[in-house]
Amino acid sequence: MKRKGILFVIVPLAVIVLGMIGYCGYLGYSAYEGLLTSLKMLKVEFGGITNNFFVETARCLGIIFYFSLLYAILYALNNAIKLFLNVRHTDSIAVHGDSSMAQFCAKSIHGGKHCVQSDSKESFRAPKQIIWFSDDVKSMNFYENNKSFLAKDDVYIALSSIPLDGKSEENVHFFNINENIAVKYWAQHFITSSKKVVIIGSGALAEVILEQALLMNVYSKTGSIKYHVIGDFSVYRAMHPALQDAVNLTHDELVFANNAWHLQMDEIKTADRVILVGKSEDNTAIARLLNNYGIKAEIHLMAESDETKLLFQEEKVEVFGTLKELLGKDGDAIFQDEIHKAGKLLDATYGVMSEIIDNEKGVIKSENEETLDKLYSKSKKEWLEGNRSWNGLSSFLKRSNYSAAQHSVVKEWILKKALTDNNSVISFEDYVGSGVKGALEFWSDLNNKTIIEELEEIEHLRWWRLYLLNNFTYNENVESTDKWRLRQNRNMKDYALLDETTKRYDGMHYWLLAFKDTNANNETTV
Repeated sequence: MKRKGILFVIVPLAVIVLGMIGYCGYLGYSAYEGLLTSLKMLKVEFGGITNNFFVETARCLGIIFYFSLLYAILYALNNAIKLFLNVRHTDSIAVHGDSSMAQFCAKSIHGGKHCVQSDSKESFRAPKQIIWFSDDVKSMNFYENNKSFLAKDDVYIALSSIPLDGKSEENVHFFNINENIAVKYWAQHFITSSKKVVIIGSGALAEVILEQALLMNVYSKTGSIKYHVIGDFSVYRAMHPALQDAVNLTHDELVFANNAWHLQMDEIKTADRVILVGKSEDNTAIARLLNNYGIKAEIHLMAESDETKLLFQEEKVEVFGTLKELLGKDGDAIFQDEIHKAGKLLDATYGVMSEIIDNEKGVIKSENEETLDKLYSKSKKEWLEGNRSWNGLSSFLKRSNYSAAQHSVVKEWILKKALTDNNSVISFEDYVGSGVKGALEFWSDLNNKTIIEELEEIEHLRWWRLYLLNNFTYNENVESTDKWRLRQNRNMKDYALLDETTKRYDGMHYWLLAFKDTNANNETTV
């Protein structure tokens, strides 16, 4: 657009200069007459052919300028009409920002339809807004400057690091593209047995891949996964002093090596999986070398381009994190609406169940059966809308609920295994098909105590690890009003030492696996 703007300055000047040279220098016009006559040529002017090279060149440029200006006006008018119509569509999205990813979003989401990249006030009419500038300060400044226009929209702000205790407006969602890559990767490739994983790379993505590995790969009380990390993690380790304690919770092992990856071949050769999370081009080169070396481990590499997959069609190489995957279908990988709903639903369950659970026994109070019947018949939408406490939660607590929701794919695997290994009278399929009331009856049955305690303890370990990774410490006597400010919690202790109600909280997400919703046709959906 800047180049077009310059042309609309240069071309008129060229018309005037060439016209005056021709009229004044060769045809004897005065300076004033030459200027007026030259200005007339900035519109379509066919008469008065002079056969003077300078004048006729100016005339041609004037005609070009006139039609170019007319085209620019029509183009701007067309864009204004398209913007007017697009932002009023029910699924329209407005993208703001100077980053290449902002441009990519605007072109890719909905195939470019109902998705606009504009900072005009008209664009704020779109129900979803993406703010993605080249740095966090620009993104937050844009949001603050336009906050009043965005109050009714769902706003998604890209940040290089997500603040755990930052803004907590209901309609504002922070997202970190590196975290999105890591969460999606581990949701698809989580580990459920003792394995050795080598991670090669340095920087933000490598750090969040490691952190999400520790949060997602909690599948047993003794997971015994060995993580061998090759790269510079000095800052991350300094900022996570309880990292080793978090690793030890499930008897995992974490080893750091700061020298070059090719000097760690003995470790790589004995790995079950190698994850490459450095620069995209470096990952591709290392994957090629490892394949040529004959490494038997699974090789997973992060690459921006889908074309990278074509380079490894014949090798056992998994490519993840491409630009298309970053967006998902129509941006759902950015919006993560299902994760947000699941996190909010989980918090709503905490609030409801805290009122109907016997604090001493940890089971549903008999006098609350009628209340429970009313609750389980409600739709997810009603549960979400009834969660009045959500807006008052800190960003960290919301993040904690999201983390539990992200782990749901692993919880399904854990539940299925537990029901099978303990020869339960109910199958996994029957459990998830029983509805929330059926699930709660299962959890209230003392005959299922062994399974229940196993599931709860695994979730407690995952929760505890999350708190350690966010620098919380244990304090049995911390007051509720101070625990978030002091980053202290009384439940960061062995499962056996928890009270019965807290133990039940650790099982609530398993209840939600059976929570069916009711649509307009009275058909149930999970």
